[in-house]
Amino acid sequence: LRIDQQFSPNDTLSGSLLYSHQNDDAVFGPVTDTTYHVFNPGNNLALHYAHQFSPQAVNSLTFGQSHFNYNLLVNGQFDQVDLTQYGFNIHQDMLGPTGFPHMILPSTNFFNPGGEKEAENDAVWTLKDDFAFSHGVHALKFGVDFR
Repeated sequence: LRIDQQFSPNDTLSGSLLYSHQNDDAVFGPVTDTTYHVFNPGNNLALHYAHQFSPQAVNSLTFGQSHFNYNLLVNGQFDQVDLTQYGFNIHQDMLGPTGFPHMILPSTNFFNPGGEKEAENDAVWTLKDDFAFSHGVHALKFGVDFR
């Protein structure tokens, strides 16, 4: 979704909202009887203001946020195994028992008996202000970008 507004020939404001959503289930192999569930919502919201002082000088200001959330849950025959009971130093979290990790073996190329859990939640705020100036064949641009 994008909205543009021109307040005057020299002042414009635009806003955009992007949203993505992935929710997938996949079954891998009868040997491990493993099911993957992936849930990835994400969005991006931004406002952009531009002021044209002259045809050679433009200032622009952008403010926005990007948000990404990644969740992976692997269910299989060992997904309820608590490896800390067997001497492994694995941090347990609110997702429950950690189970066995995902492994890549040279002979099979893939092995995951279940219990793998991953969660990531990232939010990035951005503030950007820059000034562009051109004169003949020369162009200069100065600015700051905070994240």
